[in-house]
Amino acid sequence: MYQVLFDNIPIYDPRDEELVLLDPVVHLAVGEAGAMSFTIEPNHPQAPRLTRTKGVVELRSAGLPIFKGRIRKDTRGFDLVREIEVEGLLACLNDSAIPPYNFPADWEEAEDAAYLAAYESGNVIEFFLRWLLEQHNSQVGPGQKINLGTVTVADPNNYLYRASESHLTAMETLKKKLLEGLGGYLLMDYTGTTPGLDYYADLPLTNMQTVEYGENLLDLVTETDASGTYTAILPEGKDGLTIADLPDGTLSPGYIKQGEIIYSEAVESARGGMRITRIEKWPDVTVASYLQTKALTKLSTEGIKAARTITVKAIDLGGAEDVARFM
Repeated sequence: MYQVLFDNIPIYDPRDEELVLLDPVVHLAVGEAGAMSFTIEPNHPQAPRLTRTKGVVELRSAGLPIFKGRIRKDTRGFDLVREIEVEGLLACLNDSAIPPYNFPADWEEAEDAAYLAAYESGNVIEFFLRWLLEQHNSQVGPGQKINLGTVTVADPNNYLYRASESHLTAMETLKKKLLEGLGGYLLMDYTGTTPGLDYYADLPLTNMQTVEYGENLLDLVTETDASGTYTAILPEGKDGLTIADLPDGTLSPGYIKQGEIIYSEAVESARGGMRITRIEKWPDVTVASYLQTKALTKLSTEGIKAARTITVKAIDLGGAEDVARFM
């Protein structure tokens, strides 16, 4: 059973004929704030409570919160019917400004004990993200704060150089300084009093509900797009750093380093010798060997693979006994 609450007061409950919302739509996705929209009529008993300036809209499934957000847009028609648009609380990271920094130099020069302990234990990614959220939380109100949850993303060299000479929002910092270079998945955890942000290397989500033809499958479309693939990569680091001075040769089976580039021998052979080179910039990387490792990883995991999208439309049977919901 789904319920919608505003500041812990129900505004939709299928057991109460007065608590009705029209045309509800929810969009949830990994790494995104998510969104929700609905229409509320003027005779709804809780309609006067809804305000854009404060308050949290919460969607619950079987009593557990699966989405929380704030009202972004409130459109009122001539008949006083209101169309409400809600953005997920992850969007609160757009509300703060992170000051310029140089990581880890600022912490090393200060001999910061917490940073040194994180470095020794191999948790520099977690340390940086915790610092980022602490900076954000120090600038915003209680309803905008986000705590650090589980972090499983790590760097094999326990090396993270990040710097900014200008102010960026916490969201921009998160995307540019972590996600773009390290990948991973962001998930919001709404079970606590303050939302938590999890940063996973691999998704921990599982669901035992199957999608089967003749049962709950409505439509399935498979699309393969090779327009963004490439067979070679030319990496650039800080101040024009390249891998040209590193030894040429085989880095791993099928991947050859030659001058400034790394290429896939197997893919190029399969394409009749065709080479497509992509320039990738890591402006925070200062060590050539580390730049080479990042480039090899990106080429082998992203560059040579055509994007394949599978779109499935299915009926959620989660309302049945002993069947897990999709969300």
